[in-house]
Amino acid sequence: MVALGSGKLTSCVSGPGTDVTSVVLADISAPPAGQWVCPDVEADARVSVVTCDIGDPATATMLVDQDDISVFHLSAIMSGQGEEDPDLCYRVNFDGTRALLETCRHRATCPRVIITTAGATFSGGAEMVVTDELRSVPATTYGTSKRMCELLLNDYTRKGWVDGRAGRLSSVIVRAGAPNAATTGAYSSVVREPLSGVDIELPIADDVSHAVCGHRGVVRNLLLLHEASAEQVRETISLFWICSIVNP
Repeated sequence: MVALGSGKLTSCVSGPGTDVTSVVLADISAPPAGQWVCPDVEADARVSVVTCDIGDPATATMLVDQDDISVFHLSAIMSGQGEEDPDLCYRVNFDGTRALLETCRHRATCPRVIITTAGATFSGGAEMVVTDELRSVPATTYGTSKRMCELLLNDYTRKGWVDGRAGRLSSVIVRAGAPNAATTGAYSSVVREPLSGVDIELPIADDVSHAVCGHRGVVRNLLLLHEASAEQVRETISLFWICSIVNP
């Protein structure tokens, strides 16, 4: 993790260049000991792992347990599973995000909250060109829940409750582990499974263009988004409007 490698982040209490004293990794499950993708992270004494359900309101209170904290919220029910179980998708994606924001809102500081969203907040097919003026009209429950989170984060930031930023990621490949329920998971599977001797049928036409990125670039850019000043965010990021941040 870049945060661990650099050892410093901007703190909502102490400002830029503050030492990273702990990193809590929270997910519905944890990798077995000795099987982490990044062994250095597993071995770092500052890292702890919590298995939890972000859709449970008590989870946010457990995780956001101090004032001097930054939150990177990456968890979600993905597109395919979201269509099959929209109630679960809304509970995890929207209700979980709202619970995190509400908990951050009631801290004594204005925590910096980074969330990830996706191009699924738009619709229009593979040939669609996304501009700042393009209307966001999602065509999936996943995309709708992510758009709802973007708007909620914007409002909490507008009110000065959190210092919120969001990044719409392209598909991250190649993902480790078993395939997830995302339609775009095929872009990882088509590389990962043959390397393991497993045949795969690509459920997407050969002529479909799709943006992808690697995990190192994503981590690096999320850290850049975190470290950007409020002025830089307002001036350079037009994912959605973020107005002045007022610390309580």
